[in-house]
Amino acid sequence: MHAKSIVKGLYALCFGAILYFWLKSSLPLLLSPDMSSILLAIGRIAGLTSVFLVLTQLLLIGRIKWIETLWGHDKLAKLHRSTGELLLYSIIIHFVCILVSYAGSAKTGLITQLVTFFDFYQDVFEAFIAFVMFVAIALSSIFIKRLRLKYETWYFIHLFVYLAIFFSYGHQLKIGGSLSDSQFALFWMALYVFVIANFVVFRFLRPTYFFMTHKFFVSRVVKGTSDETMIYISGKNMQNFKRLAGQFMIFRFLDRKRFWQAHPFSLSWDTSHHDIRITVKDSGDFTHEISGIQVGTPVFIDGPHGRFVIPEGDTSKLLFIAGGIGITPIMSLLSEHAKNHDTVLLYSNKTQSAIPLKNEITEVSQKHGVKTIYFFTEETTVRAPHIAGRIDKMNINAQVKDVTKRVVYLCGPVGFMEAVKSALLELGVPEENIHYEVFSFH
Repeated sequence: MHAKSIVKGLYALCFGAILYFWLKSSLPLLLSPDMSSILLAIGRIAGLTSVFLVLTQLLLIGRIKWIETLWGHDKLAKLHRSTGELLLYSIIIHFVCILVSYAGSAKTGLITQLVTFFDFYQDVFEAFIAFVMFVAIALSSIFIKRLRLKYETWYFIHLFVYLAIFFSYGHQLKIGGSLSDSQFALFWMALYVFVIANFVVFRFLRPTYFFMTHKFFVSRVVKGTSDETMIYISGKNMQNFKRLAGQFMIFRFLDRKRFWQAHPFSLSWDTSHHDIRITVKDSGDFTHEISGIQVGTPVFIDGPHGRFVIPEGDTSKLLFIAGGIGITPIMSLLSEHAKNHDTVLLYSNKTQSAIPLKNEITEVSQKHGVKTIYFFTEETTVRAPHIAGRIDKMNINAQVKDVTKRVVYLCGPVGFMEAVKSALLELGVPEENIHYEVFSFH
């Protein structure tokens, strides 16, 4: 059986166990003619579902290696967003149903009942604080693009997830009706232990082990020919720090300005180099001052992550398509695999003066016979074979006659990737031959 199917089956089995224990304790409430009792039963399953979804979120965002290997970072990010929406609905249903149920049974007002909860029920005030936190976090995740929150702001907000989990745990065991069953209480605690253990190991202990073992530090900072900066990172026994071309890592530069920020960047060097290199475009905020990082600065690295890689032993014809700074993972793939593959590179930039890594692309292309075509979206006069225009269906078809026989690796802004993917599908490229990762944590 496929590993994915096993994990999905175990996940469904866990939720099935939750439903079983809930029905075991709440079926009489559901069958009662009293609406307050029915609402209490609904509130219980909504609460249990909410906690299950919170634990699911920790697995989805925990950068847990065995999960990322199965699904890939971009799919986990999508699941994280959709799970966040379900969590928002379930936690609101839990709060409203429990409040209305108790108020109905006591024949009192909602505000009075809420105050009663705070005064006479253990850990309910803390649970209410957790409820407010979870709603705020879920809303920030759903509307982050509309709110135009910075990555740092999003990251800071999500740190409150840990606090909210801590605040909400007490009332589950002390007044949770379903958890009065000792077997269910043990199962519930086992879920917490499993999830938190995975989260701590992969989110904190694993990168800390790598940092202590390899003692990563900035060895060089080089300004590129365009508005990009190349950061070279070295350390002890770097040949033992395994990574693949096309992957990304999350970097925390431990100086006074940046120690509190962690940012994801793709590797822009192939793995024949022991050192790590990232190429960062100046796009404002954090990246605007990255060239000011001093040589010798320690670096805390979380990774490698991602499945944007070419399988070992693959002999397919390759088509690389990049937009802007999306060339960075493509560059690592190109330099590592072009020597063994029939390769074409289509690369889009705004102007001829803004081409990150151009010299390296030229060198690799000439050395390994890579057909390389540049596209410029804000130019009107371009020397052949390069093109003034976009990488669209017509241009792909004209430049890559055998496109349907190639495996495509695509990287760039989200809108760019969506447009190119649509063009490739219209040209008849099988969807399973189009590889990309949406670079997003929210």
